[in-house]
Amino acid sequence: MSPVLFTLYLSKVVEGRDKFGYIDDVLVKSTASTPRAARALLAAKAGRTVRLLEQLHCPVAPAKSEYLLISKGTIYSEPLRVERLPVLRPKPAVRWLGFWINSRLKFDTHVSH
Repeated sequence: MSPVLFTLYLSKVVEGRDKFGYIDDVLVKSTASTPRAARALLAAKAGRTVRLLEQLHCPVAPAKSEYLLISKGTIYSEPLRVERLPVLRPKPAVRWLGFWINSRLKFDTHVSH
């Protein structure tokens, strides 16, 4: 299946302002006034996204699932619990579409890779 057709197939999964998709990569984001609230919102949104993908017969690869918490203050290490996925521990940086993004939104992680 061509990348364009697959992206169209997944369009229901990535509709809205908090989800982005490119080919077979899906990013779910959440913003809130506290890290705890952001984590709770993200768990709910990610759970709905996983269910939608399963309904479309596109299962999520748990080994490729990553979690990054971006905040101004303390670096948080609390895990994220999403139904149908193993517990996700926050990463100091993740790579998405060729760019390295770290928990402080600094470009130095990308440059060093």
